[in-house]
Amino acid sequence: MEAEHTNEDTQSRNARLPVEYLYFTVDDVAEMLCVAPSTVRTLLRKERWPHSKFGVQVRFTLADLDAIRTMHRVDVALKARPTHIGSDQARRRAHAYNIRNGLVEQRYSRPIP
Repeated sequence: MEAEHTNEDTQSRNARLPVEYLYFTVDDVAEMLCVAPSTVRTLLRKERWPHSKFGVQVRFTLADLDAIRTMHRVDVALKARPTHIGSDQARRRAHAYNIRNGLVEQRYSRPIP
């Protein structure tokens, strides 16, 4: 008669392992990232996320999760707004924004036409 494995058995076994050896399922990663498991599977295919496969089971390590976070990191640096498109008012507004944030130097005192 086989003994059933419980979640407590798995947790106690994982508590003895070094952190580098822990594996997370698609559902675990979805919960960590606050997205649906189907989103994780889609991004796994489309974005080519790092992962390990054991047969048909997909698993993620902490190193994989760090690499995924790095892949999707967004820098919030200010970028100059284009002043060559849009209406005159929009171009003037973009030019004023660029000067105000130090993204371009004001070369002349008269406004852009």
